[in-house]
Amino acid sequence: MVTLRQRLTAALTLLVLLTCALVAGWSLHVAKREMVATIGTQQFDLLSASAAYLDADVVHMQALLRTVIDGLAGGAPGACGRAQPSIERHTVLRNEFFNVTVFDATGLLIGDMRNPARIGTKALGSRPYFQDTMRSRKGLISEPFVSALSNRPVILITEPVFDSQGNIACILGGSVDLSQSAFFGQISRLRPGRTGYLFALTRDGLILHHPDPSRLLKNVLTEQGTAVSSTVAAMHGWEGWKLGRSKNGTLAIITYKRMRNPEWILGSVYPFDEAFSGVNAAQRAAIIGAALVALCAGLVGWFVTDSLLRPLQRLRWNVVAVEEGRESIEVFNLDSRDEVGALGRALYSLSTKRKEAETKLAHLAMTDALTGLGNRRRLQAEIHEIAATAEKLRTPVTLAFLDVDHFKSINDRLGHDVGDLVLMEFSLRLRAAVKSTDHVFRLAGDEFVIVLEHREAGVDLDAVAHKILDLTRAPFFVTDGALLVTTSIGMATCDWSDVELGALLRCADEALYATKQRGRDGFTLRTCR
Repeated sequence: MVTLRQRLTAALTLLVLLTCALVAGWSLHVAKREMVATIGTQQFDLLSASAAYLDADVVHMQALLRTVIDGLAGGAPGACGRAQPSIERHTVLRNEFFNVTVFDATGLLIGDMRNPARIGTKALGSRPYFQDTMRSRKGLISEPFVSALSNRPVILITEPVFDSQGNIACILGGSVDLSQSAFFGQISRLRPGRTGYLFALTRDGLILHHPDPSRLLKNVLTEQGTAVSSTVAAMHGWEGWKLGRSKNGTLAIITYKRMRNPEWILGSVYPFDEAFSGVNAAQRAAIIGAALVALCAGLVGWFVTDSLLRPLQRLRWNVVAVEEGRESIEVFNLDSRDEVGALGRALYSLSTKRKEAETKLAHLAMTDALTGLGNRRRLQAEIHEIAATAEKLRTPVTLAFLDVDHFKSINDRLGHDVGDLVLMEFSLRLRAAVKSTDHVFRLAGDEFVIVLEHREAGVDLDAVAHKILDLTRAPFFVTDGALLVTTSIGMATCDWSDVELGALLRCADEALYATKQRGRDGFTLRTCR
């Protein structure tokens, strides 16, 4: 006969077994759901950083082509004819481009970095990238095509060179090999897991980068089989991640991020079975262990799951903390040798490069592109520091407002290219006329500003003004002959306690007007009150 004690013991044992199995199974289910969100967010953050890095790389390559344009003297007569030695002289181009070519305004090849023998034998005026550049009059990134030189998929980054009349004299083109170059290779090491992969396609669905070479330059909409719905959504502007089926039917975390320039789509596929292999094994072990050992097995299963999730959860918290500004990117620089550590270090590397790119862009935003001087934005940013220094040293601040006399006439008579050369030479002479502690800015056109620190009113300021006038009067050799240039200066000085940019600019502008009223080629000094 089964006793009540035995029945209660059996019922309690069964209840504990069932409770442990349900708790273990449910706990791991919740953990897996959280882990999906964590990995999806991490994949999107990695892809976002990769897109920013590639955007910065494109900007860098466009800047390299512009250095060649600078070497061609801004389209001066005959400059495009010297294109071949110019591109050969810029050896750094070989590291960034598969090839650099130059076409004249008819599409005839007049420069070829890798195969000079083709010069004069290729007429590519009918190519879409040539016609689009001629029509838009600005640089662009072509649609991918198969290179006749390498028989591999490439894109072409173009930059037009203008002559003194504003017409396109020639076009520089830098080709990037999509299959073997370091362009996509720079982010390939960030592929998720062992079997995961990265891919890239245009917003029209043309495949640019894929681990399967046979799919390159094919369109996902016309390939055999149905296009993945998430890919179609990404082509229409959607960004993010989702758990779905890849092209071959594998369940995976699929992530998409669009670049800014060009508007390509980066994607990653992380197979679900690989991403959650450890969790799946722990779930099976926890359920079987709960059935065999009851409470002990359930506790062990929970502990294992919690241990597996803790590093990834911590990394997720770090991502959120960095996004909210509560932590620096140093939290990603992990010492652990496992996959989480590698993922953190990859995030740290990408974040560092992105920060460097943002710093460089911020510097460019505050620098005048023609003269290299600070622009109006930098003047507004630095005036507070200048005022603080003046207050600390109890010294006055003087602002000089200058422009080039009859600059419009120079532009009208000799062209804007000569006008630009005058401005560049003028900026060099201004730098030479003042101390290294003074600040020289170009506001717009031929308007320049000099902020003079630690200067006493009177003789010292007169000497600075005369030095600027004397240096400016020396002939400018920017054309076939000497060009005589003068400047008018308006100077406004204020006490250290009254440094205010708007008031200084207005006072200096009034002084400049007074100088022009007296016939230009001189200066006027006023005290700003």
